[in-house]
Amino acid sequence: MARATLQAFRPDLRMQTVTNDRQQEILKQARANGRVTVEDLAARFEVTPQTIRKDLNDLCERRLLSRVHGGAIISSGVSNLAYQARRFVAQTEKEAIGLAAARHIPNRASLFINIGTTTEEVAKAWASTKICW
Repeated sequence: MARATLQAFRPDLRMQTVTNDRQQEILKQARANGRVTVEDLAARFEVTPQTIRKDLNDLCERRLLSRVHGGAIISSGVSNLAYQARRFVAQTEKEAIGLAAARHIPNRASLFINIGTTTEEVAKAWASTKICW
């Protein structure tokens, strides 16, 4: 039975311990940095890019990572990620939200902005397009 099919019958597959030391280290790096690349991981572990792709695909099947061009990011559950790592999760979408929100802020406005990776993008967009002082 294929792993994808097995996952449908065994939702706990995601929670199974990763037994491969390399995969554990890949997850550790992804949690710390928000993103890992095939090229960096292949060099770090001295294995072929194909080996890393296989590891990433396996971790993605378990929904621990999500594939992106050239590597992978942590899957959507971001509550345990460091702030710097969360900045990479849905980065393009956060930038778009930031630009859209900044358009609604009048020049010379004063704002209180809460901490967060999306609100950080709002502040960046606002600062680059408005007179903020």
